[in-house]
Amino acid sequence: MRAELKKVCEFWADRGVDGLRLDVVNLIAKDQDFPDDPTGDGRRFYTDGPRAHTFLREMNRDVFTPRNLMTVGEMSSTTLENCQQYAALSGDELSMTSIFII
Repeated sequence: MRAELKKVCEFWADRGVDGLRLDVVNLIAKDQDFPDDPTGDGRRFYTDGPRAHTFLREMNRDVFTPRNLMTVGEMSSTTLENCQQYAALSGDELSMTSIFII
């Protein structure tokens, strides 16, 4: 999946787009044990997983930065503090975020 997403981003970048919007990108790293959540709605197992940051740093290094792409990550079911981590001043993940709260 990660390799395919890279290919899609590269495809559009190679055709001249200046930026990409990544939909609900903070949901890309799920708990691979797929645990039950009888007292909640399961969000804690699929929102803001630690591998999400690793993957976005990899995408930034391999795709976004070399092609000078502006990136917007739409965030779902998270906090402002978490959004700030994805778009930190270090610039090693996303250019900016937008938050979608239900």
